[in-house]
Amino acid sequence: MAVVLRELPGKFIQAKVANHAFPLTNGVHAFVNCLVIAGLEHGDSIWICSSELLLVLGALRFEIRNTVDVRDAAERETLDLQYGEVIDVERAGMADRVCIDTGSLMEHDEGMLIGSMSRGLFFVHAETAESPYVASRPFRVNAGAVHAYVRTPDGGTKYLSELKSGDEVQVVDTDGNTREAIVGRVKIEKRPMFRVELAVDGDRIETLLQNAETIKVATGEGRKAVTDLEVGDELLLYYEDVA
Repeated sequence: MAVVLRELPGKFIQAKVANHAFPLTNGVHAFVNCLVIAGLEHGDSIWICSSELLLVLGALRFEIRNTVDVRDAAERETLDLQYGEVIDVERAGMADRVCIDTGSLMEHDEGMLIGSMSRGLFFVHAETAESPYVASRPFRVNAGAVHAYVRTPDGGTKYLSELKSGDEVQVVDTDGNTREAIVGRVKIEKRPMFRVELAVDGDRIETLLQNAETIKVATGEGRKAVTDLEVGDELLLYYEDVA
């Protein structure tokens, strides 16, 4: 039985095919070419009337979406994370603390790379864990003080104080796999802080993190609250000896 799906502009199809630099299977390519030729021969629009073609269109949509996902994953960085040894943890008084609320839900092993020095960024977990004090906020990373850096998907950094809604930040998991997330809002509030200092590859790096048990970092023994950190703990970080 023939069904009219909708009127499709041939030029639109041609433009869409031309604008995507990814391969399609021969069968789908031939189908798209037939649509384009039909559009060029019969004017600006063509009619899809066969119900069987609905299945082909569904396959085409799935293939394009799947190919784009694979391409995007291949273009993302995989970072070589390592551990640094905690050599100092001390109370640092009050500071303007930044929470990064994203438009994405993060997994239990995901967070962001944060630090006072761009060459050494601490892995800070997203607030995915339940707490007796507050509910989980899997879209949020409590990132530290306004002066600190956060890593971005282009491999650069931004000051936490510069972040605004619509900006992109890099989400990373404990294996170093990365993806991007959009900032929904930034919350800045005065909070008590810890200064945490690490030794890594003969260098010393540090950052300020809020003095709260809901702030978790990745250690050699697993996820750990900042309030429980001790000298000698091993913390996960991203280190580049370039800055």
